[in-house]
Amino acid sequence: MIYTLDTKLNPQMISTLVDIWLEGNLDAHSFISQHYFRDHIPYVQQAFDSATIYIINDDNDGTIAGFAGLVDTYIAGFFIKKSMQHKGFGTSLIEHLVHRYQDLSLDVYKKNQRAINFYLHHGFCIERMSVDMATAYVQYTMRQCQTNK
Repeated sequence: MIYTLDTKLNPQMISTLVDIWLEGNLDAHSFISQHYFRDHIPYVQQAFDSATIYIINDDNDGTIAGFAGLVDTYIAGFFIKKSMQHKGFGTSLIEHLVHRYQDLSLDVYKKNQRAINFYLHHGFCIERMSVDMATAYVQYTMRQCQTNK
């Protein structure tokens, strides 16, 4: 089940989402210092207030499998728990967003080939390349391909 959080997040929900965010970033971005992500936890907690959060639950037991955070049509974060990956949760969530929004975009590190392949498979194209000033790593801005609009 996918749902949108329409109310302010309670501390327990924030903690759960931050745990998923941190696990996902540490797993996908081993080339970046863990300290970078740990130092950004307070920023992420605040960012939840200004984002539209979509949560996907495991229908079998109701646990949160992952979430996406959007600011307008920008996917600021997309995370599926490691234990829930390769079970269709990511595909269900991205397809939900693609059907709900037009002109979605996101940034992904060039070294995160698994994520790049996931987004390419789901109709995103690489629009441009830049350097993330905070980490000094190359990133791609990806956007829904014109043919999918």
